[in-house]
Amino acid sequence: MKKGFTAPPLGTTTARPCKNYPAGEDSADSGPNPEETNEASHEQQREKNARAAKEQRKQEADERLERKQIRQEEREERKQVRQEEREEREQIRQEEGEERKRERQKAQGQEESSP
Repeated sequence: MKKGFTAPPLGTTTARPCKNYPAGEDSADSGPNPEETNEASHEQQREKNARAAKEQRKQEADERLERKQIRQEEREERKQVRQEEREEREQIRQEEGEERKRERQKAQGQEESSP
């Protein structure tokens, strides 16, 4: 064996750069095309943004509907309170009218019994 010369053991192979592609150039088996990967990434981001915007619109619509329902319930409650107050006032008027009628009848009875 020559001095200073080393070789791999017999029966082994060593990895060598492909002679068809100079160093730094992409070969067919070096992985995905960076431009395609970048475009796919942008497309995924656009789809993600579109889904997020759609979800946000749905959530806002749900919140509007909920507020509308709450306002409707509050209107109905106020209407019910007004109706109850109206009925209570009517009941009081009737009772007061009946009381005045009894007082008039009582006064008329006293007038008739006194000479």
